[in-house]
Amino acid sequence: MKKIGILFALAASLFIGAAVASPQATDSVVAGAVVTSVLFIGSLVVGKFAGMNRGIAMTCGAIAVGLNANCTTKPVANLEVDVYIMNRADIDLTTTSGNISGRLISAIAMKSGKYVYKYTGLKTSNSSLIQMAKGKYSNNWIHSLAGIIFDNTAETKENIIEQFAQGNFVAVVRNKWKGTDSDQEFEVLGWDVGLTADSQEKKSDDADTQGAWKQTLKTQDGEVETNAGYILWSTDQTTTLTALEALLLPASS
Repeated sequence: MKKIGILFALAASLFIGAAVASPQATDSVVAGAVVTSVLFIGSLVVGKFAGMNRGIAMTCGAIAVGLNANCTTKPVANLEVDVYIMNRADIDLTTTSGNISGRLISAIAMKSGKYVYKYTGLKTSNSSLIQMAKGKYSNNWIHSLAGIIFDNTAETKENIIEQFAQGNFVAVVRNKWKGTDSDQEFEVLGWDVGLTADSQEKKSDDADTQGAWKQTLKTQDGEVETNAGYILWSTDQTTTLTALEALLLPASS
C-alpha cells in the first residue's frame, strides 16, 4: 500500500507540475490539471482494488439447486450387516477413479498386495454417523462408524481389536436407503483423513451385546473431513458390489 501511495503522489505531481510550468498556464488550466490528477488517481485506486477483489473472489456456501421431498421414496433407516474396511495407507489414490470433487468414487484401487476386509455383523449391530463440525471460519465434517465384534478369541484380540486400536482406516458401509439403482447405497467414510479408534469396550454383563466387543471408529480429534462423505457407485448395485468384493483378501490367503 505504501508503494501505491508513492505512485499516486508522483503521478499527481507530474500532472500539476506540467500545468503550472506551462507558459499558457492560467487558473483554469491549473484547476483542470488538479481535476485530471484526481480522476487519474481514482481510476488507479479502483483498478487496483478491483484486481484485488478478483483475486480473492469466493462463492463458499452459495446454493444453486433446489430439492423436493419425495413422498413415494421415503428414507430407510439402518445399514446392511456387511461393512468393508481398509487401511487408509493401502489405498492407491493415484488410480482410484471417479468424480471426486462431486463426491462420487466409481472405483477404489488398492496398492499391490493390499486388500479390503469385510466385517459382517448381526441385524443393526453396525451404524454410521456423519456430523457437521462447527468452525470459527468454516465448517467441516466428522465421520464415525460404530460396530460390534462378536468374537473374543486370542486371534481376534491380537489381529482385530488391537489393530483397530492403533490404525487409520477408510470404511464403506451399505445403506438400506438405496436410492435409484443403489446410487446412494455404498457410502465411504474417512476418505480424507481416515477413521481411528475412538472407543473399544467389552462389558461382560452388557444385556445387549452379551459381552461382545463394542467399537467406534471416528475422525480423530483435531482433524476433520472436508465433506459429508463420498458415494461409491458405478452403473448399478451389481457392478458396484462386484468391484468392491474383488478387492477382498482372497479366501485362500
